[in-house]
Amino acid sequence: MTMLTLLFILSTSLLAEDPADVAFQKKDHATAKILYGEARDKDKANWLRYSAQIVRCCIALGESDQAVQEFFLICRVDPQTTLYDCIPLPWNPPPAAPGAPKMIERTATEFLDPLKNPSPGTAATLLAAGILSVSAQAADRNRGLTLLGRLAQGEGPAAQLASAMLWKQKIPTLRTPNELAFLENAVERMPEPLRAGPYFLLGQAAKSVGDREKAVLYWMRLPILYSEQKLLVDAAVTEAADALEKLGRPEQAKGVRR
Repeated sequence: MTMLTLLFILSTSLLAEDPADVAFQKKDHATAKILYGEARDKDKANWLRYSAQIVRCCIALGESDQAVQEFFLICRVDPQTTLYDCIPLPWNPPPAAPGAPKMIERTATEFLDPLKNPSPGTAATLLAAGILSVSAQAADRNRGLTLLGRLAQGEGPAAQLASAMLWKQKIPTLRTPNELAFLENAVERMPEPLRAGPYFLLGQAAKSVGDREKAVLYWMRLPILYSEQKLLVDAAVTEAADALEKLGRPEQAKGVRR
């Protein structure tokens, strides 16, 4: 291969690089989301890839409701999707306020309606169940928890994530290191891309059993390993800094917040 041929190949590959991917790699997620949307409209063959990247951009921007809508859109096109690494589950939702169900909860309910969606698929069912499980409406919350319980009896990523979502009900009552170790072992069996939310909950579980040192270690995995999970990272950093202050290490707490 001549030097001229090599230079031609390199220049062609650079020119062919997707500008949306370039923006995403630079962590300019707002621009990337727009470019992925434009590319999705033009390139139907890569619709699913662009859609998954849009979900990731929404998550990185903290736009959780739009991430959910986009993921449900993926599930309508591909009910058997295996994109569990970007499923926007509500690991740390804001406190549920009384009143009418939120729009995103109505979307989840509609997605589970057999008359409107006879075959929602496992991923969509998991997301809808997760959303309903943190609803302020008792009936919706119970339905979500029941669905999570059923999914947790299965196998694979959906079962692992459903089981972890149910930890939120157990964590306030955890008291012993053995109970924490059980959850830790469950996370170790998960594929690395699925661990962001479970790591956040492990931090809460460690705090519940009185091990603030370990809680900080788990929370700090979020900004280090899963920086694109904006809302989780923000919450984890706040929790870690608060724990460090309670441990008598205010300077470290300031460093974490920075």
